[in-house]
Amino acid sequence: PSAMGLSLRRRVAAMEGLYVEYDAVEEDHHRKLQELEAEFAAASQKIFTRRQQIIEGSTEPTDEEVNKSSSVGDVTKDLPDPTVAADPQGIPQFWPTALRVWLKHSDVEGLEVSAADWAILDHLREVRVETWQPPNDVIASDADGEPLEGDDLDFHETQMEADVGFSIHFVFDEATPQLECREIALYCYGTGEVAEVAAPDWVEGQDPTVKMATKKVKRKGRTAEKVVVAKPVESFFRLFQLPDADDEADDERDEAELSVGELQEHVVALLREELVTRAGIYYIQSLSPDGEDWGQLEEDYDDWEPPAQAGRSRR
Repeated sequence: PSAMGLSLRRRVAAMEGLYVEYDAVEEDHHRKLQELEAEFAAASQKIFTRRQQIIEGSTEPTDEEVNKSSSVGDVTKDLPDPTVAADPQGIPQFWPTALRVWLKHSDVEGLEVSAADWAILDHLREVRVETWQPPNDVIASDADGEPLEGDDLDFHETQMEADVGFSIHFVFDEATPQLECREIALYCYGTGEVAEVAAPDWVEGQDPTVKMATKKVKRKGRTAEKVVVAKPVESFFRLFQLPDADDEADDERDEAELSVGELQEHVVALLREELVTRAGIYYIQSLSPDGEDWGQLEEDYDDWEPPAQAGRSRR
């Protein structure tokens, strides 16, 4: 720098000044994106809450809601005789039906749903997504394990505050015979990685993620004895396990079977972006598999793709 003339020094200094200006624009851009994401999440939640009210039968749809349907003309066609058949409350089996259609049409890699799973999922009452703020209780460190300081620490804390995660909740009937609890959940970072789970509390002997097997155990100097062990099996409810628990069972897992972490990586984002958002469309598709009676819904909606998630890499 000492060999530079004044004009060249000014030009070089301007490079940093312009970057500072760009940095401020970028910060403002990401702030606005976060505000838009929050606004979108709030508006979406309002719609999904209203949807669940209609599903449960706690309220009836308004004329305005019905008239927005592209297939409103079919609503009053071929009505059953009211003296013969009375309408049930809400929309029976809405979520189990939507889940079945989603599994049929979505590219869900590695997710196996057993008959034992469906015996439980047929009691599904609600699937919802909520915002979740991951706990910021981890000591921030660099690649060498050294604690972050100064600007690096400030940047990390800013990113943690901006990293709004989400949770996915599955709510079941109170009378679900296999469960001691009504609700299970996945708590995820904004990237979709599962951070925590509210795991199912199974009635003894009703856990569909394992099967009991008998094997012989030989001990030195003793006669082999038979012991009963729990062997992991393919199940939808493996999603609600933490990867650490799965790692302990690696020696019992089939080579073709995805680990819990891999399964969550493939499925969690699809639950959030497809099943929850499009559940009504999936249910309607189940009523008319050929798509002819309800406004060609498959044709209209199959090309839909979720928006890309905005993110910011560390400089």
